[in-house]
Amino acid sequence: MLRDLRNIDKSLVTGLIARQLFTRMGEYHKRLKVSTFFDREMKGPVLPDRVWLLIDEAHVIAPADVKAPARAALVEYVKRGRDSGLSLALATQQPSAVDDGILSQNNITFSHRLTFQSDISATSNRIPTKQISEIKLSGVKVREFGDMLRYLDTGQCLLGDHNTSRVVLIHVRPRLTSHGGYSPS
Repeated sequence: MLRDLRNIDKSLVTGLIARQLFTRMGEYHKRLKVSTFFDREMKGPVLPDRVWLLIDEAHVIAPADVKAPARAALVEYVKRGRDSGLSLALATQQPSAVDDGILSQNNITFSHRLTFQSDISATSNRIPTKQISEIKLSGVKVREFGDMLRYLDTGQCLLGDHNTSRVVLIHVRPRLTSHGGYSPS
């Protein structure tokens, strides 16, 4: 939890974590490949084959308009980390405010309702597949992707998937928490 840190410090800590994961997982996968190639038992610590780095409020950690400390590490992480079992999940309510060098590598997007045109345009430009041409939302036929994002109800989401080349409408169940899904006061 980085809640109590300044935004620049949140970015710095995230960059350090991304860099360490990239380095350690890269070394681990190199040892794994060599031991597999030579059919030998691998020496050293055993790590998971896959690691996910989850970042909430991504526009704070890697903003588009400021050179943040995490930027270089996250760009390297997303561009070269797949070979080492690294994956990145970003969450933001402001897709237009997230660094484009990081978003350019996304394979899956979950897009909930957006209202600001800059965020709608950023999301439309980064959907990793062809956009759907028509959908019925709230009883209305919608043909523009931006309008589809505006008409989504709570719990609805457009999932864009590069591997299947599809965009589908999904429903996410409400979160079940002790406080009923609402932010506790």
